[in-house]
Amino acid sequence: MLAERVGTPEAPVVARLPLDVPADGPRLDFAYGTNPERWLQAASGPFTFTLAIEDEARATTVFRADLDPSWRLEDRRWVDASVDLGAWAGRRLTLALSITAPAEPAAAADTAGWAEPRLVGR
Repeated sequence: MLAERVGTPEAPVVARLPLDVPADGPRLDFAYGTNPERWLQAASGPFTFTLAIEDEARATTVFRADLDPSWRLEDRRWVDASVDLGAWAGRRLTLALSITAPAEPAAAADTAGWAEPRLVGR
């Protein structure tokens, strides 16, 4: 799991990971969610998970989802997701991952994160 500090829309915290995308046009599979030990703490959500592709000085948002485990029971889980990277096949890019909330949680270092990122070929 990649625990990520939660930022705010005004001050996002972005984790950047360089990636060489194989030529066979794979997809990126991953999971996202919040720490079960933080579900019942004072509400600071909803949490917005964003994945952007940075390539040649521009960023393209390819994934965005919200979870609010303090208020929605169905959000108390890890969620599987997938992004098609075919448009970037054979190129080097940067994955820009961020998690934001209206206010920074008290335990910002391990409140939310990404899990099991992997490239899957066609």
